[in-house]
Amino acid sequence: MFVLKNFVDFLVRLRFFEASFLSGIPLFAYFIYSDVSNPIEVISLYTSSLFCALSVFSLGEFFISVKWFLLSLCFLLVSSFILLGENIYIKLFPTFIFLNWFLYYLSRRFLIIADIFLHFLGGILQFYFGALFSGYPGIFSLKVFMLASAISFAFTAGYMIDLIQDVEEDKILKQKNITIFLGDKLVFIISSIFFSVAYIIIAYYIMDKGFLNLLFSMLFIFHLISSLIVFANRAYINFYRMFYRLIFSNACILILISR
Repeated sequence: MFVLKNFVDFLVRLRFFEASFLSGIPLFAYFIYSDVSNPIEVISLYTSSLFCALSVFSLGEFFISVKWFLLSLCFLLVSSFILLGENIYIKLFPTFIFLNWFLYYLSRRFLIIADIFLHFLGGILQFYFGALFSGYPGIFSLKVFMLASAISFAFTAGYMIDLIQDVEEDKILKQKNITIFLGDKLVFIISSIFFSVAYIIIAYYIMDKGFLNLLFSMLFIFHLISSLIVFANRAYINFYRMFYRLIFSNACILILISR
């Protein structure tokens, strides 16, 4: 039991479960643009994405211990090794993602707001990782970019909710957090705007079936109502974090159905 507890504690510190969730973005893009879902490709992509995400989250411990940075590099090497046999652009993609998040963690130490832009870029890179892996020929089309942006707007909106939650901890760690400068209510409003932009882009560029549009509109209304409740009473913010993830996951399912 002691060994199991230590292992679970290690996974929590490694943010394994968050990494598993983050790895869903490339997988989602792959399913959107792949004509035939090859089980081997799916496993390879998800495993590579998972190790790439673990390398990113390990970077968060870089300023505490060099050992974590070395562990992060090991995860990155595993992520790239899994992609052996793929073209050079796909093999290098985990490195691009890693470098973006390395800059993100640096910005949290020294620059205000830069982390928001790098987080947004990180979401787009995660999406394009899966889209590129699918072999879709129109990967650089406007429609692909708009969907990648929509996913990243939602991804970054959720990040801003995390910033509101972590503001006291960030003060102790001397991390830059826009909530300290703008206040939690204004950051929450910006987050809600980002979520709304994501829904609007998806509704305009992606959804084209009447019944699915109705379901999608209902998800947006549920999300809007929940955000208004949390804005009025911050005590519900933990529930909101789980709720918006559930809502947007269902929105992604509707996108997959509509393809």
